Amino acid sequence: MRRDLTRQLLDRFEVWLSDKGLSELAEPAQFLLTGRRDYSASQEPTYWRSGDIHALLLVIAPERLTDPGALAERGAAALEAFLRFLDESGRLHPASTKIPALLKELARAADKMAPAMADRSRWGMAKTLYTAMLADGVALGDESGAQNWFAAFNEADEQRRHTVLTALLTSQPELHDAYFVARDGTVAAVRRDQRDTLAPAHLPAQLHVPQPQTYRAVRLRPETELAVHAARSLTLHRVAALAEWARPGRAVTKKGELLDRDLTTAAEFVTEYCDAPSSALVLGSEVLPVAYAMECVEIRYGRLAAGERLGELTVVLSGGACAADILSYWLEAFDCVMRPDRTPVRDRRLAKLDPIIEELEPISAWALEALYIAGRPLAWDELIAETLADSQFEGAEDDQLLGLLISTSVRARLHAAMRHGAVSATWDTSALAALDEQTRATAQRLVEHGTEPWQMLELPGLTIELTPLGTWGMRENLRAEGNIVPVKK
Repeated sequence: MRRDLTRQLLDRFEVWLSDKGLSELAEPAQFLLTGRRDYSASQEPTYWRSGDIHALLLVIAPERLTDPGALAERGAAALEAFLRFLDESGRLHPASTKIPALLKELARAADKMAPAMADRSRWGMAKTLYTAMLADGVALGDESGAQNWFAAFNEADEQRRHTVLTALLTSQPELHDAYFVARDGTVAAVRRDQRDTLAPAHLPAQLHVPQPQTYRAVRLRPETELAVHAARSLTLHRVAALAEWARPGRAVTKKGELLDRDLTTAAEFVTEYCDAPSSALVLGSEVLPVAYAMECVEIRYGRLAAGERLGELTVVLSGGACAADILSYWLEAFDCVMRPDRTPVRDRRLAKLDPIIEELEPISAWALEALYIAGRPLAWDELIAETLADSQFEGAEDDQLLGLLISTSVRARLHAAMRHGAVSATWDTSALAALDEQTRATAQRLVEHGTEPWQMLELPGLTIELTPLGTWGMRENLRAEGNIVPVKK
């Protein structure tokens, strides 16, 4: 499974802290940075703009973050060390505010952090209850202990409840007799008379207890055979080629993007390196996101450069790794292919599409699950119908815009999955002659630029199927979620 960007960077930062003799700052830094990831719009840990530090130290931390590791006392110092690490290692995103200005903002907020963290009137409901739980000796991360604590608190007497909730009751008096439901740090309050009939849909998604599902038994190919196919992934070879192209260092814009002319040059290099056509569009939409997520390329000192895990990829593609390591690497990349990270700097005019994009994000995974369940090739219309069955998108064909967005999103992700070796696609190529001249010309241009025509065009007879490698990858993901996924002997 993939590692998130914040965790990857924290691993590097902790080594840096150790070298500086500042290891005591690792824990507060982890709480702050994961808190920023979880409770703000910033998913890119190297991207810091004016106001971000104030929001983290004086809004997010006081309201959301419990303080088991002296966060109030060491949080500001930990964040200062992290900013200096970004600057010293050249990892600060080029669109960020300059370090001197960020450090000035930090200095202004530092002295206010401890009082803000101690001000119970700023605490949110989850922080209030989890802090009380910690005081009773239940550790964060002890989910069984947390469930027992909340069960006991829900039956506590009035004095006990008032003592814990007093700072919240002024603005939310209904919490006085509320029934609290908690899971993994998230808390919801429900009316006591509704708790027995409350449907999961009425609770935040984080509070849903996943129920294991039983899937059909599948037959898996030997790992050695699957590893051979994994090492042939066109996506991984393109990532390696891009990293080799970036090795000398390539200029990026203030948004951290390649210049248009360099993106074209990179596509030409990747085409020759892989002996397969690759366009700037394919590079930008399919290859770069995976290369960043897998740390095969990174922005250092304002330039795109080869990343720290390129050597690992080189070993995988050369066949020098064992089958299990090759498949593990492929599986991590598979997740990156299907759920590419979104760029931290986006055109604000596109912000209105964010809710739609977030709603569409899981649909590609549903499509892969539908293929896994079917165990056979599915025609395009059948695949979409199976993908959207029992979802809020069922009947999307009645909304032309929504139907188009869904089709475009799924086609793009399945096309990327095909390049990674997870799915195969066929369509009636004999029908191409019957298409109009403009459509045929478009199809030819797409092929010349490394894109299968079915990604962009409605073509007759399109069917999609999981490959043996894709079946293995889907089973691994479903098993990791706790599902029952038997294998045929």
